[in-house]
Amino acid sequence: MYEHYSGQVVLITGAASGFGALLAEQLAKYGAKLVLGDLNIEGLNTVVEPLRQAGVEVVAQVCDVSCEADVQALVQSAVIQFGRIDVGINNAGMSPPMKSFIDTDEADLDLSFAVNAKGVFFGMKHQIRQMLQQGGGIIGELVGEAGKGLAYMFHMMNEARISVGLGAAALGYTGYLHALDYAKTRVQGRSRSERNPSSPQIPLIQHADVRRMLLAQKAYVSGALALCLYAARLTDDIHSLEDAEQRDQAHQLLDLLTPVVKSWSSEWGLVANDLAIQVHGGYGYTREYNVEQFYRDNRLNPIHEGTFGIQALDLLGRKTRLNQGLSMKLLHEKIMNTIEQANAEPSLKDHADQLDQKWQLIRNVTEKLHALTDVELQLANAANYLEAFGHLVVGWLWLDQAVVIHKLMPDSTDPDFLRGKLAACDYFFGWEMPKIISWLVVLDPVEATPLNMSEEWF
Repeated sequence: MYEHYSGQVVLITGAASGFGALLAEQLAKYGAKLVLGDLNIEGLNTVVEPLRQAGVEVVAQVCDVSCEADVQALVQSAVIQFGRIDVGINNAGMSPPMKSFIDTDEADLDLSFAVNAKGVFFGMKHQIRQMLQQGGGIIGELVGEAGKGLAYMFHMMNEARISVGLGAAALGYTGYLHALDYAKTRVQGRSRSERNPSSPQIPLIQHADVRRMLLAQKAYVSGALALCLYAARLTDDIHSLEDAEQRDQAHQLLDLLTPVVKSWSSEWGLVANDLAIQVHGGYGYTREYNVEQFYRDNRLNPIHEGTFGIQALDLLGRKTRLNQGLSMKLLHEKIMNTIEQANAEPSLKDHADQLDQKWQLIRNVTEKLHALTDVELQLANAANYLEAFGHLVVGWLWLDQAVVIHKLMPDSTDPDFLRGKLAACDYFFGWEMPKIISWLVVLDPVEATPLNMSEEWF
């Protein structure tokens, strides 16, 4: 799996234990030449001796990564022995072996190579500069065009953000399924019309407020899943459509929707997990049931790969402006096409009218915010813009599904599944779409209290 590291010179600090030792052992099997350093000389010798006995070329010595002289000495030894260093991995021993290295795939290994913290490179930089000036010792390989590294990084980052959204949707969905099962099997209380204490208690799902919480979860997680799958389809279209213009349009739409996919799914998937705990009552807070674990796992997703606030700045400050607003125009065409189809179905006309109204409001607010010359004021309440925009997009996808469902219903072999989808769509338009108005209130005009708050007043 790691054949492309054969013959490469790999420097590893923290190589006496943990992931560093496992990494050295595995790379040696694929023919890498190793430069190993660690403060623990006994542990280092334990790693090195079997490697040398197996014929592996190894340079090993005591090295404190916080000591520049130690690191320079290790680098110098490597250059003397091998003439170069291809890969440097700092403090690998500090990374706990979360799984057997043999089960680590190539992407994980490449990631461990790419993520290098302080220490070895700070220590190496003067030595590297000196070697370059002398015309040898270090070989560098340019990946892509010079000066385009940040753009390449965001290409990787955008795919990661979609993956975060999908993970959040999945965690929200499994929490919903656990809550649904619990609500169907747990009996408690009686209906308001049945007050006889000797009458049998009813399952939780028969209580109206529990049905509300379950339906909210269904609307959030199914909406998030639809959002992620739409992004996945756009990703496929970028790579598979024959027409270059259509590929470009898919790319434009994906750029616009990426912050929404990441942040909306993370935010509302977590709300679904919170409701799943609530359906379980006090039990949901304990480790006897899995829903508290789902919540804790999902709580990370609104934070990493760009927080909700960062995604909001990206959406309002950058993505809605790209190519003179071309992405927004493409999204407008998609939404209006769905509205036109929904208007042909009487039961969906009210939803179509509401989507049309809310979308025009968002477009108007977007234009007014873009026209502001004060950038700080323009972006001060970007989080609310993202909330409104995300709900609008998910509402559009719900209505788009409803249009298809009405076409499928006459010949369906599972009408309950389809009716459940329609009910979730009705819930979203009845309970969630009205929230867009309250989010937009502080954007037109911009309500600046948080922006103007003095640090001393907190």
